[in-house]
Amino acid sequence: MKILKLFFIILFGVLALYSCDEDVSTLDNTSEIACIGFTKEELATVGTLHNQYVTEVYQKVDFLNCDDCSNEVLEEFSKIDVDLSGTGKTKQELIAEAKSLYSELEAIQFDLRNWTDHPFTSESFVHLTKIMEEMDAIDNYDDFVSDMNQLQAVVNSDASLNCFDVELLTGTIEVAKNSAYLWLPKNKGGLDFYSISQEGKVQPRWSGRKAAKADVTASASYFMGNSVLWATGLAVPGANAAILGGWALSAGISSALAGL
Repeated sequence: MKILKLFFIILFGVLALYSCDEDVSTLDNTSEIACIGFTKEELATVGTLHNQYVTEVYQKVDFLNCDDCSNEVLEEFSKIDVDLSGTGKTKQELIAEAKSLYSELEAIQFDLRNWTDHPFTSESFVHLTKIMEEMDAIDNYDDFVSDMNQLQAVVNSDASLNCFDVELLTGTIEVAKNSAYLWLPKNKGGLDFYSISQEGKVQPRWSGRKAAKADVTASASYFMGNSVLWATGLAVPGANAAILGGWALSAGISSALAGL
C-alpha cells in the first residue's frame, strides 16, 4: 500500500490547512468552502452513474472469449463518454489511477476492515465497517437497502462526523445500494447483470459479492484521495457533475475487474 500511504501523507498535510468544521454533521448545513458542497441529490447519482458505466462496459466485452479480460474491460471504460472537465484529470489519467488503486485494494481483498493503516477518520471508519459487514451478510436486496437507509439516518445524525465524512459515507452508501442491485442474483432480489450480459453463461471465476465489495472500497478510497483537491478549489468551480462522474467511473472499474 506504499502508493496510497504516500498520497494520504500529502493529503493530510493539505487537510491541516483546509479543515472542516467538526460541528457540521449533515449535508444540509455543510458549506461549499469547508466541504465539496454536494447536495444529497447529487450524491445519489454516484450509484446510478456507476451502474450506467458498468452496464455499458459489460454489454460490449465478450468474457467467454478472453483470458482474464481485464484489458478488454479497461479498453471499454476508456470509450465511455464522460465529461471530466473540472476534475483536473483526463480520462486516461483517471483510468490509470483507478487501475493502480484496484491493485492496492486487491491486496486487502477489497475489504476496508483489512486496511490497518487506513486514512479515514475513526468516526467514519465505524460506519464504513458497518457497510462491509452488511455486504458480507446480504441475503436479500430489499433488506440490504433498508439496512443502508437506516445507516444513512445514523450518519445524518452523527455529530462526531465532519463534513468530508458525511459526503464520503453518503456517496459510498449509494454506490453500495446500486452495486448490490446490479450484481446480486435474481433470487436475492438483484438484477444478476453479469449473467444477463453473458446470456446466462457465467464464468466459474465470477464473484458478484467481491465485485460489490470492490465498489464500496474503491468508492471510499477514491473520494478520500480526491476530496481535498476538489474542496480547496484546485479543480474548476462548478464541476460537481464531472467529479461525480469520475467517482462513479473509478468505483465501476474496480467493481468490473474484481468480479473477474
